[in-house]
Amino acid sequence: MIQSKNQNYLANLPAYLKEAIRFDEGYFSIPLAESREDFASIRESFSQRDLPVSFDQAPGLLNQPKIFWVRQSLIDPLLRAATQLKNKSLRLHFFSAYRPLEEQKKLFETSVRKTIQEFPQVDKETCLKIAGVYVACNPATAAHVSGAAVDVGLRTLSGNFLDLGANYLDSGPCVATDSSQISFRARENRNLLAEIMNSVGFVNYPFEFWHFCFGDRIATFIQKKPRAFFGSVVFDSQKGIIKFLTNKEQKKCFAVNHLFFKERKKK
Repeated sequence: MIQSKNQNYLANLPAYLKEAIRFDEGYFSIPLAESREDFASIRESFSQRDLPVSFDQAPGLLNQPKIFWVRQSLIDPLLRAATQLKNKSLRLHFFSAYRPLEEQKKLFETSVRKTIQEFPQVDKETCLKIAGVYVACNPATAAHVSGAAVDVGLRTLSGNFLDLGANYLDSGPCVATDSSQISFRARENRNLLAEIMNSVGFVNYPFEFWHFCFGDRIATFIQKKPRAFFGSVVFDSQKGIIKFLTNKEQKKCFAVNHLFFKERKKK
């Protein structure tokens, strides 16, 4: 049998990337039955309870303050997770929650540029698959744009970050949740975070130890449920306005063709 160039490129990728691409292709086709559920503020919800928590102060990619809001169904599980951690003298640290659509587009562009530089030999199709491992390539697969995911870490009550084996938004084999390339202590800390988040209903994206989702396509795929109920939206937290994207808008991939011309022209 004659293999296509794309198959040859995929065959030569590192094992962790091949596994991640196969996983991603599995959840892309999960159907969506949008619940049209409202959003709630993580900050306000935690401020009403005596629970320690912290939030990333760095602005988002568009140089705007991050929006720590999620669908209402995620609030109670987050409070229960924080309660368990408080009992262990720890607290949740939020890096990200809802992510605006325009910021998601910019993040995917950044991921594509990085992939072109790191894997200059691969074709466009393979490059997009690699870039999509770390940043969703369209609204349909973007849990943050759905208000259905949080990126979290662990801190002590005094504020020190626990060692989780890699930094937030790093890439490579060490950020896969079950990576063998991290220390025993980091492995224990990752297991603790995953166990607590799983116990309250969240699902971990297995190729990013910090990413936990609820009710989106990834969670639905892992939990073997029939359909997701949180799809991508345009959310204005100041006005409380939600625009639910149509199926056509959900499935439209972010435009990045221009990047292949620009980046490869430099070489």
